Amino acid sequence: MTFNTLEVAAKFYKDYAKAAGFSTRVQTTNKKGNEIKNQLITCRKEGK
Repeated sequence: MTFNTLEVAAKFYKDYAKAAGFSTRVQTTNKKGNEIKNQLITCRKEGK
């Protein structure tokens, strides 16, 4: 999916996770200079 801002993406995934019964966290953020290119949002329990 593509979002216009990080805030819109974070709200979408936070709302979706809450409705589905889990929580999220930012796993990685890739930047080019000072600009964020993409961000990986995963389940908070992923990998545990």
